[in-house]
Amino acid sequence: MSFLSFSERFRTFPDLFVRQLDNSFAQVEREFRKKSSNVRFFTDASANPQLVYLPFGPTVPDRVYFVVKTDAGPHPVTIIPFSDATVIDTIEGDSFWLLPNQYDKVTLVYDGGVWFKF
Repeated sequence: MSFLSFSERFRTFPDLFVRQLDNSFAQVEREFRKKSSNVRFFTDASANPQLVYLPFGPTVPDRVYFVVKTDAGPHPVTIIPFSDATVIDTIEGDSFWLLPNQYDKVTLVYDGGVWFKF
């Protein structure tokens, strides 16, 4: 099974951005578009741990998010639901979800109250 390189992923998902944070973490962001029904992250954490931020759940009801860790490196992919001073989304009650191993994956859907994982 082959995976897309970063440049190929960038062409495939032009609104995917990677930024260095404190020279130790890379933050993966996605500009979420309401017209898109499914969002896929194929995340390579071989060089640094990766953070995948989910949007504010009520703005994306019933949209499906699929996240997979593609590398065999020691760094995890951490999925973090939206939170601010007044709202805290959770993933089935948890404030984050880890994908520590190669090919670990999760499918997430917001049902109007909480993110569910499948």
